[in-house]
Amino acid sequence: MNRKLCVAAALAVGFGLTVTPAATSHAATSSGSTGSAATVAASGDAIAVTLDASEVASARKGAASARAGKKEDAGLKELRRELSKRAAKNGQTYLESDTESFALSPKVSMAVPKGLVIKSLKIHTQGDKIVADVESEDTTAAQTATQGQGMASWTTVSSGTYVIKISGAGFMESKWLKRRLANDGSGTYDYVAMRRTGLGQPYEIGGLNYSVTGLYISTHATDGTKGNVVDRIDQAPSQDFTGNCSGSYNIGVTVVGVSAGGTFADCDRNDIAFSATEKAYYRNYMTQGAVFNGGNRSVGFQIAVKIRQGKALNFTSYARLEMARYVYPAKKCSAWDNNANC
Repeated sequence: MNRKLCVAAALAVGFGLTVTPAATSHAATSSGSTGSAATVAASGDAIAVTLDASEVASARKGAASARAGKKEDAGLKELRRELSKRAAKNGQTYLESDTESFALSPKVSMAVPKGLVIKSLKIHTQGDKIVADVESEDTTAAQTATQGQGMASWTTVSSGTYVIKISGAGFMESKWLKRRLANDGSGTYDYVAMRRTGLGQPYEIGGLNYSVTGLYISTHATDGTKGNVVDRIDQAPSQDFTGNCSGSYNIGVTVVGVSAGGTFADCDRNDIAFSATEKAYYRNYMTQGAVFNGGNRSVGFQIAVKIRQGKALNFTSYARLEMARYVYPAKKCSAWDNNANC
């Protein structure tokens, strides 16, 4: 069971913190107890990072130069190691030469696989909240079908993980897996499955923590390849739902009898949207609502689309992490599942 962030304003006074009275409307409840979560206005924590593609590329180039000159910050090297460990949990193997890490501000750093283009990035504080938005595009060369090849199994075209570290708050993690099924036997079509998952992981600071209040992920075909899309064949989730942390939500999809699997931890409200006209567009927006739970939160989806045989399908993807900071009791989680949820 997830621990609740439920604390009266009096607890904040015990930490010597200033409580914003207007923010006490977020009520948190747990078994047999109630309380009010008090928002804390912390000074000196403002973050304002807004970068376009060229500015991100410049930051990456500067960090690469520092690595080459043996002048890399130790924290950036450790962040690349952290990225490799997280990717390994999803079956991805990164060598030292496969990844790069770079600072976005004194409080924000990022690690990515080298083939991933960051098109835009914005991380900023909104009062008591932190919001991080990332637009990315995988530039891995598209795999094309072998003409006349019969249907066999899904082949991985590209996969990857990137992470953002926000000092004093936590991690944002985003994963993707793009697979292709060559030739459905008609000699006309191929299929592409795109799986996206996101994770928000607050730091355990002790007394003053962030809670992940929302996670948003979406994907759509790039302008240069959307004309190759014929139809969307399958999707998961197929509609809005609310999870209960009882296990993992299955986001497997099936095309002409061949399945492509996947899961994510389903604890919260999942708001699903897709388009009847833009077949490769899909999004999932996870929100906790007015009751905030601690620990890691996750979101995910997978779509399968039919495309013209031998043609490419590349995606532009978006990810958002929303966090809010609240004081909560020092009670610790007694047991965690495999997805690090209490």
